[in-house]
Amino acid sequence: MTRADRRSGFVMVSVLAVLAVLAALVAALVLIARANVAAGLAARNDLSERSLIQAAKEAAAYELLLAGLRVSDVDGQEIRLDAGSVRLAVTNPAGRIDLNASDPALIANAYAASGAKGMKPGAFAARVIDWRDDDDTPGPDGAEATAYRQGRLPWTPPNHAFLSVDEIGHIAGVSADDAARLKPYFTVDNPAGVIDVLAAPERVLAVIPGLDSRSARLIVTLRTPLDDDRQARIEQLVQPCGKLAAAGRPAIIIELELTIRRPGLADRVVRTAIAGDPDGKRPFRTISESE
Repeated sequence: MTRADRRSGFVMVSVLAVLAVLAALVAALVLIARANVAAGLAARNDLSERSLIQAAKEAAAYELLLAGLRVSDVDGQEIRLDAGSVRLAVTNPAGRIDLNASDPALIANAYAASGAKGMKPGAFAARVIDWRDDDDTPGPDGAEATAYRQGRLPWTPPNHAFLSVDEIGHIAGVSADDAARLKPYFTVDNPAGVIDVLAAPERVLAVIPGLDSRSARLIVTLRTPLDDDRQARIEQLVQPCGKLAAAGRPAIIIELELTIRRPGLADRVVRTAIAGDPDGKRPFRTISESE
């Protein structure tokens, strides 16, 4: 091999090395560009989703909290924007028993009606109260921190209000099966604690002291369609319930299940609760939001 051949070979290796470096650089730039495009698409998708959620909440707040429409008038409504559509499933939580505010008799009756078997109904009501009260002294048939430790549970009552219905499953003596039976009766979004019989499912109506199963079925029949005469008959049926129930209380908090549909993307479900703004600065405020 001549000196010229060696020099030519050296140049060829150098060129190949430079080409390899350039190829690596191009590949890195392509990856960065792809990442930026992906991030941009994700940001755009997130923005379009937020716009749909906001539109749904604003529509529900206006129709239910300001215009005074009934839940049945808004439930199932679909809102369409350029970004996609969102379907509203609306629930008035005033139709369920509030873990933080309702009478213990309602809580105990719901336990009995649910078919839960872990304890006596009165004990369940007492343990609900012990979960949310601000002391460590158990009430009759209740359970505070000592009982939870003795039961080897990894938590104790927080001594503040229930934040979610899911916390029912943390009460001492409540199994997973019992919790699943109980949850449909309860909410944490009915701060007045009074059951609105126009919004309550039949199973909740049937546990209100002063109503029997026949009266509960009759209320369900009378409220659809609702007119003045039917409203008056429902109010008569509710009178024996005293302060535990009422017929047609103004909605304080509204629960929404939003099904979001956008072209080329999987449907998403977002659950949120909204209420009127006590300061009057905004049309509504968001209480909670989760997927």
